[in-house]
Amino acid sequence: MSYEILKWIHLSMIFLLLMNLGGAAIHLMSGGTKDYSPRKVLAMMSGIALLLIAVTGFMLAKHLYPDEPLHSWVYGKILVWLYLGGIIALIHRKPKSAGALLGSVFVVASIGAFLAIFKPW
Repeated sequence: MSYEILKWIHLSMIFLLLMNLGGAAIHLMSGGTKDYSPRKVLAMMSGIALLLIAVTGFMLAKHLYPDEPLHSWVYGKILVWLYLGGIIALIHRKPKSAGALLGSVFVVASIGAFLAIFKPW
């Protein structure tokens, strides 16, 4: 698969994941309950997005460095992926903290973008 197609899928899935996290957080911040009807659909969409983010991310890294092992910045991206994958559980467990958690999603996603663009290590 071409680098451009992989990058497009990767970014599209990141956007989908961030929209799901934002939607769940805003729902809970506005007084919604933890048991809302589209919760399962959002969870499935987030799971699929996380899977495709990981797969395409590793494929992109392989395109960039075909003969080398993973670079240090990729490990940072894995930590970002783990955080974004687990934050939805915290948002649902602590709805009163949903605003702060949503802010942390922005910060962590921005760190992931920084790592991808500048590859500092």
